[in-house]
Amino acid sequence: MKWIFTPSEPAGLPVVDQDAQFPVQRIFCVGRNYVEHAQEMGHSGREDPFFFCKPPHALVAVDNSGN
Repeated sequence: MKWIFTPSEPAGLPVVDQDAQFPVQRIFCVGRNYVEHAQEMGHSGREDPFFFCKPPHALVAVDNSGN
């Protein structure tokens, strides 16, 4: 297939103790405003959490192995 531009590489996370990646297609997020910020914006600070998605290219793998 001929592309107009080169598509992004697939996103993935490394699997511990394996030479493999876990594919990521969607990132689901849950957000809550800081109470102080919500109050500054005129809210009570006790609003329900909100849900949003991010594209897979927003993924950033972090090495937590301590190496």
